[in-house]
Amino acid sequence: MQTEMENGTNVARKIGKNDSFIYSNEIRYFSNGEKIQKKKQITAREYIELLENKDTSRRQIRKIRQCFIYERQYFMVECFTNVDGNPSILRIESTGEAQKIQIPPILQVLREVTNEEFYETRFMADLNYEMPTSDKMQIKHMIAKDNAKANAAEN
Repeated sequence: MQTEMENGTNVARKIGKNDSFIYSNEIRYFSNGEKIQKKKQITAREYIELLENKDTSRRQIRKIRQCFIYERQYFMVECFTNVDGNPSILRIESTGEAQKIQIPPILQVLREVTNEEFYETRFMADLNYEMPTSDKMQIKHMIAKDNAKANAAEN
């Protein structure tokens, strides 16, 4: 759940599975050209109170997050389940140092979206968000190609 503030955003998160959850509140804003993020754990009651002030022009984002380590590098794949096109985004934890990142061979990367606001969660939360048609078409093409390979391998 996200609320726009005058100079930033206020994000409440519920993370977990089954009947076990943790809640957090993150406030993001810019100060003197620098991005500031303040995050704290909150109670379920505080989370519910924050939901009462949610931005009705945005949807609550649901995603499945899968984390793993490959070649001593931490990766996170986030699959958005209630967003047009159901995009999956690979996030890579970086130390900030110049290091060579090896994408695991089991993953197919469509394209780099690091600096594209269009693929930030806050944009995908907009009720009118639509995944770019060119990306949807490219994904369909990749899936069809993979299915054709799998079928050829079976024969």
